[in-house]
Amino acid sequence: MQAALKIASEAVTENLKWGETGPLLIARLIAEYQHPEDVVIGRPSEFLPMAGRQIPCLFESGGRFNLRGAKTIHLYNELWRRSGYDKDAGLRNDTLISRLLSNHSVQ
Repeated sequence: MQAALKIASEAVTENLKWGETGPLLIARLIAEYQHPEDVVIGRPSEFLPMAGRQIPCLFESGGRFNLRGAKTIHLYNELWRRSGYDKDAGLRNDTLISRLLSNHSVQ
């Protein structure tokens, strides 16, 4: 993780390519790891329980999604932008994203 942070921090100042500090970086570091067979990543549903096409349910009034067993959620920042969602705009309290942020004390 320290190597990933260092590489990602340095990449921010350069010409960053799409995905370079995400899955491509993780795959590269695993391949470079001395014993890649010892790397345990986890099930995709733990880290990517929501597909990009499901992003609108985050913003729907009363939106629901089964996140049981999820450890993280990829929020697809670029897909928000392409879909016209403003990540800096206020969120309605009755949306799934608002509830998730509130439940985890994220402002």
